[in-house]
Parts: sequence; C-alpha cells; structure tokens
Amino acid sequence: KVVGSSRRGVGLLAKITAIVVLVPALSTMLMVYFRVQTQRRLVSRVFEERAVSLARSFEVGIEEKDLSDGVGLQAKIYKFMLANPDVLGVRLSLSDGERLVLVAANDLGSVGQTVDERARQAFDQDKVVIGVGSDHPGEKGQGVLEVAMPVHVIGQRVGVYEMSFSTKETDVLLAADIQDVLLLNGLGLMVAVAGIWILVSLTVLGPIGKLRGQVKMVGEGKLDEPIKRSSSDEIGELAEVFEKMRVA
Repeated sequence: KVVGSSRRGVGLLAKITAIVVLVPALSTMLMVYFRVQTQRRLVSRVFEERAVSLARSFEVGIEEKDLSDGVGLQAKIYKFMLANPDVLGVRLSLSDGERLVLVAANDLGSVGQTVDERARQAFDQDKVVIGVGSDHPGEKGQGVLEVAMPVHVIGQRVGVYEMSFSTKETDVLLAADIQDVLLLNGLGLMVAVAGIWILVSLTVLGPIGKLRGQVKMVGEGKLDEPIKRSSSDEIGELAEVFEKMRVA
C-alpha cells in the first residue's frame, strides 16, 4: 500500500496566480522607476538652466562703479528679488586680493562674513557651481537650489555671487507627473493582469482542471467514461496518454 504524504503543497492555481501578478507588477515597478528618474533629471536640468540664466541677468546689471557702492548693490539685490519671486536669496562677495568678503546680501546680518566652499570654488575655477542647499528660512520642507557664479567687470574677475532658488514649483510639477505615471501604469497593470489571467485560465487552468477530473474518475474505478483530448498542446498529449492507460 502506498501512503501519500499528508502535507499539501502550494497548488498549481496559486503558483500561476503568483506568476501572473508578480511578473507584470515587477515589470511595471521597474518601468515606473526609470520613467520617474528620467523625468526628475529632465526637470532638474531645465530648472538649473533657468537658474543660471537668471543669475547671468543679475551680473549684467553690475557695473564697475557699483562695486564701491554697498547701498546701491543692496538696492539691486532687493529689486532683483522682487522681480523674481522664486529667488530666495542673493549674496555678493568681492575679492580683496586674499579672500572673498560678503559685501551685499538680502540678509544684512551676513554682510562681512567669508564665503562658503561653493562660492570659493566658483571664483577660483572661474565657473558656475550648482548644488542643492539646505532648507531656507520660510521654505521649510522645500528644495533649494544654490548657484554660485563669478562676477566679471570689464573682463576682470572681481568676485562671486551666490543665489538660492526655491524648487517648490518644480517639485509640485514633478509630483503631479509622478502621480500621473503611477495612475496610468497602475491601470495598465490591472488590465495586463486581467488579460493574462483570462488567457491562462482558458489555455492552461481550464484544460488541466478538466483532465484532473477525468483522471480522478478513472482512479475511482469509473472506466466507462473516455478521457477526451481538449487541446492540441502538451495537455492534450497527456490526455491521450491517460486515455491509452484507461483502455489498456
């Protein structure tokens, strides 16, 4: 007498269901991830280009006579920030030959301080340096983009200015785009899973269930009912084998 195991393994239906759900789900997650990363890089690049363009427009308004006029520089900064609401801060530092000293800023309390590493790098290497800053006062929880750019007057590099830009508007647009991507891909996933499930049910689970029932009847001694081939694939071939065994 052959004694079968009392333990019941994971059924075929459960296995196929897991495959039908997991494979499209993982594919969709990967697709969404790469789409979001692509969108994030694109939006960041566009915003950085706009920030640099604004920074250059501020430099154009600075003349040689302005360098010795702290009050005038301060007025230019306030006027520039009023015209560009997404600019959170402007700091202008000039070189005294040895170091860079902050001579004008929207935050008057910082005037006279030395500049940070980003500004020093922009001045020394004569290039634009862009980085992500920490939360700016009044912009808690929002992204801040920091741009440091050397100041040139009559072709001479005389200092550096730093600008802080709020990325709030960009973050909102990116979040809305991510939401749309998730929604569309979620709907696509549900449609794909439903379609695959119907296809598997009709071509695999249905024939297997029918064959299982017929073989079970043979196992119970009911040999009068023939095992019919319901498909032309491997399941149909298996049905033919069982039918030959029944007849024999």
